[in-house]
Amino acid sequence: MINTDMKLLEIREKLIKNQLDKPNCKDLARQFLLGTASQYQIALTLTLKQKWFNKNGQMRVEHYLTKEDIPKIYERFEYKLNKLVWKQKFYRHKEEGIRFFKAWEDGQGSKRIHLHAALGNFPKDFKLNSLPKLIEKAARECYEIDLEHDEQICDSGWIEYITKEVGKDNTDKILW
Repeated sequence: MINTDMKLLEIREKLIKNQLDKPNCKDLARQFLLGTASQYQIALTLTLKQKWFNKNGQMRVEHYLTKEDIPKIYERFEYKLNKLVWKQKFYRHKEEGIRFFKAWEDGQGSKRIHLHAALGNFPKDFKLNSLPKLIEKAARECYEIDLEHDEQICDSGWIEYITKEVGKDNTDKILW
């Protein structure tokens, strides 16, 4: 028992002195996500508007995109796209819906903020070639999303690509 306590004490001291390697969030996140890559069929990129106007009552209000807006924008887009793809089943059965893995990128402040996603769990009778039009329609209903978008076939390389800005210390760029 004393020996075990001694080992725990030594480990704590080494952690405090940074002598042990800390786990790398980027590697751990990629490792986890690569295990789920087979669940996603479509890779999606959406560009966000950096500023937009909306009418608040009678006034025209200008908004600037912040990092805090990103989860809300994604949530609204996800809801709109699910309504278009799953139709009535989405309303009746909330467990039915597109599976999203979401991340965002800004080039560490050097690029426009844009969103990446891996999409899966489409209805069995859904035709994937109709997806670009539905994405465009859902994007039009989300005023913060620019109409620029790109859809491709998703593979494990896409999961690595969209996690390229995940840091060693955090996974803030992933919207879990």
